Amino acid sequence: FETVKYHEIFQINPDLSCVAYDAGHILGSASFKLVVQDGGKEKSIIFSGDIGNPPAPLMNDPEFLKGADTVIIESTYGGKEHEERAEGINKLRSAIKEAASNHSTLLIPIFALEKVQEIIYELNSLVESHQVPLVSCFLDSPLASKALEIYKKYLDYFDADTKKLIKSGDDVFRFTGFSVTEDGAESSRLDSLQPPKIIMAGSGMLNGGRMPRHLKHEIHNSRSRLLFVSYQAPGTLGRKIQDGAETVRLDNQEFEVKIKASTADSFSAHAGEHELEAWLSAINKPRPKKVFVVHGEDASTQSVAHFVEKKLADQAIISEQGIVYEL
Repeated sequence: FETVKYHEIFQINPDLSCVAYDAGHILGSASFKLVVQDGGKEKSIIFSGDIGNPPAPLMNDPEFLKGADTVIIESTYGGKEHEERAEGINKLRSAIKEAASNHSTLLIPIFALEKVQEIIYELNSLVESHQVPLVSCFLDSPLASKALEIYKKYLDYFDADTKKLIKSGDDVFRFTGFSVTEDGAESSRLDSLQPPKIIMAGSGMLNGGRMPRHLKHEIHNSRSRLLFVSYQAPGTLGRKIQDGAETVRLDNQEFEVKIKASTADSFSAHAGEHELEAWLSAINKPRPKKVFVVHGEDASTQSVAHFVEKKLADQAIISEQGIVYEL
């Protein structure tokens, strides 16, 4: 592996170079512009990578790229818009208050990169501004714990507002009542601790990690809360509960779903429809001739492809597995 810095030309070989731009998705994420020397002509290709969902705490906004002959664009939330960030924070605040008043458990399934750091940032803000009562909060994910330490190492990549907070002396990843589990035994003990409590654990879609065990302990409790803060793919346990399944299987056992589930989708690290369109629209000097739409469900890719053909490029191609495309 070789690391590259944003905005610096990286020469791969005499005919191919690339430049990385901040995609605003997770720490260090990048969109790439590749420049190819092809038979005496210069051609450029933009690869979006995952585009972030601005404005988001910690992350810079995704950078706009000016032009290319060909674009490859993600479409995770094509045709969909996220709720306002204030609404997501309000849902998080309400869930914590409800757990505190009911003396119950709030489960937050998380992804180890970016998602959990952002939720910890918001929890820190809510606790330190006294918008929520003090509740014991646990991060129960070995991978997320390691990722958190990496985030603390690379503060220069954060946005200006976060840097300002840190310089003022605020540790945005630490607040009263917050702790990180050290091992599996400590993780197991969390379920026997008296509520109120908040447990953040993977996986974000409930299809692995430690969260399914915590869910198994709380799924019969109608006073407990399950707050989804990330995308739930079709077929996952998280999606089934999100869609209102009355019973689900956990460890080959059938469980009745009594826990109260809700979703706050403003914390998504992926751009919504409007942000995808704005990012694409900036690529106009030159306008691309072809745009390949990838990384999305059928309805999402079709929505982005429709926008591309209507507003941007001569051709929008929803790429298919096993097909070779000529650029």
